[in-house]
Amino acid sequence: MSGSKKALRLVAFFAVFFILVKLCDYVFMPYGTTEFLLRNVGKKDEDYNFIIVGSSHAAYAYDPQVISDALGVNAYTLAVPGETLNQSIDVIRYAIETNSVKTVLFDVDWQYFWNDRTETGQLYETKYYACTPFSLTKCTELLRNCNTYDVRGAISGRAIYQLTPSEIQHNLYVKSTDSWKNATIDEVNTTGMPDNYMGRGWFSAPDMTQEPSGKEYVDKMAEHSRAQFSQKMLEQMTEIKKVCDAHGVKLVCFSVPTTPYAESVWDLNNIHTQLATYFAGEEIEWFDGYFMKQSVFPRQTMDYRDLEGHIAGSAGSRFTAVVAGILQKKDAGTYVESDYFETMPGVDTQ
Repeated sequence: MSGSKKALRLVAFFAVFFILVKLCDYVFMPYGTTEFLLRNVGKKDEDYNFIIVGSSHAAYAYDPQVISDALGVNAYTLAVPGETLNQSIDVIRYAIETNSVKTVLFDVDWQYFWNDRTETGQLYETKYYACTPFSLTKCTELLRNCNTYDVRGAISGRAIYQLTPSEIQHNLYVKSTDSWKNATIDEVNTTGMPDNYMGRGWFSAPDMTQEPSGKEYVDKMAEHSRAQFSQKMLEQMTEIKKVCDAHGVKLVCFSVPTTPYAESVWDLNNIHTQLATYFAGEEIEWFDGYFMKQSVFPRQTMDYRDLEGHIAGSAGSRFTAVVAGILQKKDAGTYVESDYFETMPGVDTQ
């Protein structure tokens, strides 16, 4: 057989293999919120210039419509529960590459930093690799994670082919809808987030009707709130800044106020001192919501889904309005820290 025929057969083999993989992914890989968010922000008919990123605290707390109306921007949230700093690097890079992003608002949860987070498993399980088109960013992500993830899962989503026959039927139905095809989310009951989708990537958690739980978790984290933060995690935060700086994007960081109970248990002084020192050293703008005045953002236990501090319902919109007001004051040069925050520990930035 000639060399050209061998080459054609090889090309044909890989073409068939690729088609079969994509077909299996379509049938057996469950749809999810992350896929909708990433596909939506990457749509060519949209152009978001203000992106909200973070984990579950950010997903519930920031109302992008309030940000859009107050600041005159086109805001969207890519915050997903369970997202790590390492994953946020690629999410931010993808948003910047597909939109004219001017500002990234990153929610800083102190629990990112208290230990060296070990990320293992299939690369596909990062939830992001599978949801974006092939690009240099995906190749970069593959190389950066090859020492911790099983990169064999980068081609196929077989690691999460766990649907029952009835779930496969529903999966195929959902993927046949215009909502899924257009990544609008509206008609689809996605998984892993509350049902009340408010638009612009934001799922507002329902208002609470009973006392939130989670005391055991808050108590367990008390010791960690007194720990020395991980240098590895801080370096990942620095990488986020580098991505923004490389594209001329402004990075602004906030921390969502926690519950009155968590405030009484966690060492907020230690948390603030370490993070403030780090952010000052990196010249990153950070606002510590753990010390936000009650008069500025009135909050009680019933404003949260749990005692750890995930904001529920309308409290998220109220908090976002405060955030927008702070950003407006900063832009106008009239911001005064003491107007919004209680006295915080002094920080040595030398």
